[in-house]
Amino acid sequence: MKNLFKGNTPDIWRKTSDQINVILSDMKVKNGIEEFGVIIDATTNTPDRRDRNEMYGKIFITPVKTIEKVYFDFIITNSGVSFNGI
Repeated sequence: MKNLFKGNTPDIWRKTSDQINVILSDMKVKNGIEEFGVIIDATTNTPDRRDRNEMYGKIFITPVKTIEKVYFDFIITNSGVSFNGI
């Protein structure tokens, strides 16, 4: 994102949000995150922040839960048992 020293305007906020959405959408497609949200607007960029030449945003991410333990039941059967119905 090459937004330093550009005008702190709603257009830049939207473009920045779009850039972040592309990155996070790719991560979601690849199962890296479950959900996400991006807020970069007048609610995050108050007049005080704009006067300090700052752009603020909020990124919400719900990560994909990982498998940390794996369990299997081992069942010993008699000879001749068919596993076709499993």
